[in-house]
Amino acid sequence: MRRGAPAWFLLAAIVVGGCAPGPTTPLFLENLTDTPVAIHADGQWVGTYEAGASRSVPLPAEPPLGIEVISPSGAQLVEWGIGADAPTIGAVTTSEVPCGTIRLSVGPVELPSIEPLPPTGPCP
Repeated sequence: MRRGAPAWFLLAAIVVGGCAPGPTTPLFLENLTDTPVAIHADGQWVGTYEAGASRSVPLPAEPPLGIEVISPSGAQLVEWGIGADAPTIGAVTTSEVPCGTIRLSVGPVELPSIEPLPPTGPCP
């Protein structure tokens, strides 16, 4: 009977566990519309966020990524490509849509307060 096996097993579990992927760079969403929106990253649904939400959205992978903001009807409201360097240098996009304004950002960016235009109609 070998006595050292359990210690080696524990050490291997710690080393393998330490190799698990860490958290990815978050996307910051400001949904200044009157409708909930779904976020998709490279075609994969990430989550649905309520009207008026301003929050961090966890992404399923590190950039580069294609981001889409989708209305409840399935219409694409925003399409944005996040470059590989965005987590380091920062990136932001602001889109005016019929039902309000959507701002997305990644990385170190200064975000001034935003005064969205009043909605001109319902979201498609």
